[in-house]
Parts: sequence; C-alpha cells; structure tokens
Amino acid sequence: MGSGLLAGRRILITGAAQGLGRAYADAAVEAGAAVVVTDVDAGGVEETAARIVARGGRAVALVADVTDWDAAGGIVEACVRELGGIDGLVNNAGVLGFVRPIHEERADARRALDINVVGVLNVGAHAARAMVEAGRGGTIVNVSSGAQCGLYHQGTYSASKAAVATYTYSWARDLEEHGIRVNAISPNAHTAQHDQLVAQVGHNPEVHLTSLPSREDCAAVVVWLLSDLSAAVNGQVARVQADALTLMSHPLILAQKGAVERFTPETVAAAFERDLAAHVQPVGVAFAEVQPGPVIF
Repeated sequence: MGSGLLAGRRILITGAAQGLGRAYADAAVEAGAAVVVTDVDAGGVEETAARIVARGGRAVALVADVTDWDAAGGIVEACVRELGGIDGLVNNAGVLGFVRPIHEERADARRALDINVVGVLNVGAHAARAMVEAGRGGTIVNVSSGAQCGLYHQGTYSASKAAVATYTYSWARDLEEHGIRVNAISPNAHTAQHDQLVAQVGHNPEVHLTSLPSREDCAAVVVWLLSDLSAAVNGQVARVQADALTLMSHPLILAQKGAVERFTPETVAAAFERDLAAHVQPVGVAFAEVQPGPVIF
C-alpha cells in the first residue's frame, strides 16, 4: 500500500464500523490513502482500523457522535493531528427510517434528521474549514440516495437525503474558489440497512432494481470521486446501479410558465390548467431523459 490514485492523501470516513463505510475505508487505503475512521460503534470501528493495519495500511479509529458539533470538530482535529492534514472527507454516517407520516414518532424522526443532516453539516463544516486553512484544496464526498426523490414509507429518510444532496450542490459553489470539490454518491448494495428495509416494507421500494451492485462497486465510485480522475466533476450526485453509473438530476425551475396578470385562486387555477397541467412532475423515483439546457446562476 502507499501508491495509487490516493497516494499520500489523508481521508476521514464517518460511519465506518461496518457495511459501506468499511468498504470505503478499505478501498481508500488500497488506493494509497491513510484514513481516520469514525463511528459510535467502538468495537466495529476499531475492527475496521485493525483490519487495515493488519494488511499494512495506516488507519486511526475514533469513537465519536457526528451529531455533536464539538465532537465533529474533534474528529477533524484528530485527523489533522494524527495524519498531518485532511485531504478528503467521506460523510457516510447515516441511518434509515421506514414509517408513514401518520405513524411518525418524534424521537425516531429527530434521530434520523440529527444523524443524516446535522451530522453531515457538522463534519462537513469543520472539514471544509480545515481544508481552507491548509490552502491545499480537497474533496468532500457526501452520501445521498435515490430516496431524495421521495419514497413511500420513508418520508423523513427521503427528506434527509434530499438535504444532503442540496448541501452538496451548495457547498460545491461555496468552496470551489478554495479548490475544494464537493460531490455525493447515491449507493446501492446489499447491506444490513437494505435487509432492514426489506424486512419492514416487504420489498425494496425501488422496484426497478432487479439486482444490486456490490459494496466494492460503490467504493470504487467513492475512490474516483476522491481522486484526480474526477477533477472536472463538482456538485454532482453519482448514482451506482448494478450495471451502470448515472447521475441524479438537480432540482430546477421549469421554464414553462403560467402567465397570471393578477393572482386570485381563479386566475391561478386557469393558468395551471392552461399552461402547467401537462408538466406536472412525477412523484417518487423516476428516470428522466437527458435534455441539455442552460446553466442558471
């Protein structure tokens, strides 16, 4: 180890005690990086680091809760202290949730939002500051999901992943002047969370997926996003399928307009029926045709 696409890079990976987080850590080290791996699961994250060290790689395990602002800052400080800097972040920590809004419980919803959204913000903000202060640029890879389109039984989870995607788009613009790229992965793989989803819902709500990529497939995309091979890619959500790589579309304002001279419920109804009804957007996950258009700033 020590040579490859990420040779000499210092990478922080959250949620690395098992599953995809562990796969991301393994792949980053195989590509030459040194890693700090973090999780609330002490045994799991220490095992991740021990496996890497046993194979000759460099890994430091930290137990920390990303939902705590100061703890998130401590993770980044530890990466800088232990590895000499931070060149990349994989903002992977997250949890699933499967419930209809009429069955939502405050504690469960708050936990999902705290980990999936606040945790991403906390670690991302501290990592960005450290990268800017170092002046060497860097890369941030967030973890979103196709659920950002809105999956049934998963409103809170879907909303949290839409928030992660929006952070990605915004941060990409905010940080590009500092040489920091921000992208996201929308992974698919057979993990414990996938099994939990199927157990609770009865099937994978993304019924178009007849097979799943491997964890290693998803990790290869993360290494690509961290590496110079993706130097021209910024502000994108790369989606992994069993036989293809695609992109999630960005939210945008439809060019089609319903002209209204004076807003009343009646004139709005008329404008909608006349100009917009034929352009109503699909609800839930849908595939769009690629239609290049102008970039709107």
